Amino acid sequence: MRIKILLFGRIRFVVGKKSILITLNSSECDVMELKEIVFQKFPKIKEETFTIALNKEVCQGNFKIIEGDEIAFLPPISGGSSGYLTKNKISKNFIKEVTSFSKENFGSTLTFIGRIRKDRSKKAPKKFIKKVEYTAYEDMAEREIDKILKLAKKNFNLGQLFLRHRIGDVYVGETAFVVVVCSAHRKEGLLAINHIIDEVKNKVPIWKKEVYEDGSINWQDGKLIS
Repeated sequence: MRIKILLFGRIRFVVGKKSILITLNSSECDVMELKEIVFQKFPKIKEETFTIALNKEVCQGNFKIIEGDEIAFLPPISGGSSGYLTKNKISKNFIKEVTSFSKENFGSTLTFIGRIRKDRSKKAPKKFIKKVEYTAYEDMAEREIDKILKLAKKNFNLGQLFLRHRIGDVYVGETAFVVVVCSAHRKEGLLAINHIIDEVKNKVPIWKKEVYEDGSINWQDGKLIS
């Protein structure tokens, strides 16, 4: 049995590959067994913190794996097909277009725009960020965002929703993340937009690598997907 494992975030960086292929003599194994085999072949991964997704769902160590399953190693996130992720720049005109909601029953439109700041490095205050490189487990990220928005729309009685997140290189001053919430009143809109932002940062497999003006890098710490 051959099993392909997708690597993301810092794990991809330390191994130097986007994926690894493991060949087993048996026709079935569980997640924990596979993990130990990977550690033997790629000892650098043992030093990393990560969760494992089986067919785009976070799984436990006793879950069975068969040939053809999709496995992914997901480091802590920093952080459907519906097109929530984009490699294209998010322009002011684009934001203006997606905020032009007009429904008689919805009087509040709230917009969150997240831009890359020229922050100092926490480890070396004289260094400044040049750009942030976003990588994602794209299929799973799209699906998780779609679930978050559908649940928010139901729980907060929302009208139209819009979300777009950049992947790839995003430079200082550029927009990385946009959320637009249309609601009947301001109060539920504020609650909803804060909820959506937090859920995306905590649950969606997107990783951030800060690149500084001198070329040095830093993987931003995040949370494990659970």
